[in-house]
Amino acid sequence: MGKKRIGGIFFLSVFLLVGLLAGGCGEDLKAANEKLKKEVADLTAENDRLKSDTTRLRTELSAVHSQVAELNMKVSTLQEENHNLQKEMETLKKRRR
Repeated sequence: MGKKRIGGIFFLSVFLLVGLLAGGCGEDLKAANEKLKKEVADLTAENDRLKSDTTRLRTELSAVHSQVAELNMKVSTLQEENHNLQKEMETLKKRRR
């Protein structure tokens, strides 16, 4: 065999070896890529769920704020009525004396 032929066989062997190694790495990369794609899909779904929950909770919070404001107005009205009734009682007591 000539040196050219041995060199060609050597080159072909190295090329095939690199191809086999790269092919094996390619499968690992594909598997890792698929795993990452699934994780991204899961995280995206969780993110969408959390956004939905946040929107729902903001709506509920807004309703609670409205209820608190309404209750504060009622408390204020009741305090004013109480004050007026106390004044009226004092007036009646003074008349009674």
